[in-house]
This record gives sequence, structure tokens and C-alpha cells, in this order.
Amino acid sequence: MTKIEKVNQFRTVIVETLVGLGWVATDGINTFAVAQREYDTLAGPNTCLAWFNPFFDCPGRLSAQYVTEGENILTASSFSTGLDMSPEEVMVGTKAFAAEVEEKIRGTRMVRNQS
Repeated sequence: MTKIEKVNQFRTVIVETLVGLGWVATDGINTFAVAQREYDTLAGPNTCLAWFNPFFDCPGRLSAQYVTEGENILTASSFSTGLDMSPEEVMVGTKAFAAEVEEKIRGTRMVRNQS
């Protein structure tokens, strides 16, 4: 399998995993965005956007953006894939990444105090 085929396989696994966790797939045709998830906050709906893009020497890096109170609280959150990874390992890594994202977002004042 070529590197491009592997990246495409990983992208598919990532999207399917995130969708299974309640995210909505983006078309990703013109960007590296793969999925998004909307959260209700004190200020109204806010969207988290997940990206899977080439990153230095790894096939791709899964990262996300969620801006609250003027900053992206997910800048330190990411999951990097390796050419030697199996689709199952990518799925496990994606689930762990999504759980970390969820925890950070649910811990923000705008979401936590929304009730």
C-alpha cells in the first residue's frame, strides 16, 4: 500500500470513528477538515472542527479547533498516525483523541455552566 493509500485509509477510519461517536462528517474535499460537532453553550451553539492533515514525517495528524472565550482550547490536543499503524490502532487513537476533546470542551465554563 502506498503512503497516499494509507493516508486515505486512515482518513476513512478517522471519519467513521468520529461519526460513530456523534460527530458529523464534513465533505473535506477542499480542506483537511474531516468532522465537526456542535455544543450548546451559554452564548449559543459553538462548533468543534476536527482536521486530519499531513504533518512532517507522519502520514497525518488529527487535531481540532474549538474557540471559547477568544482562544482555541484544543491547540495541545492531537493524535499522530504512523505508517506502521493498523486501522484498528488508528481507531483506538481516534477514540482517545475524541474523549480528550470532549473532556476539555465539557470542562469549559461556557458549556459546564450552560444548564
